[in-house]
Amino acid sequence: MGKIQKSDSINNGINCKLIIKFNNEGSVLWLMEKPKLNLIESDVKVSSCHIFQFQPEQNHYDHYCNGEKIKIERNENLSFPYQISGNHIII
Repeated sequence: MGKIQKSDSINNGINCKLIIKFNNEGSVLWLMEKPKLNLIESDVKVSSCHIFQFQPEQNHYDHYCNGEKIKIERNENLSFPYQISGNHIII
């Protein structure tokens, strides 16, 4: 089952929600940083990241404009603002 932890964050001046999923042993399974789309001006493009510790091939960015998802970007050469190592998140 695990636990989900949510907190507010700011990334590049954008208000975001950081959501972290833990397994029962306390290891981080995945994290998602999602922009608070209702607080963003129209015509501003923003991104959110999804990082999976045990399925790195699923790591991706979602890109939004005007509150709508316009693109999902998956690429093995992408860099992310976070890394997961066991029960730690490295910023």
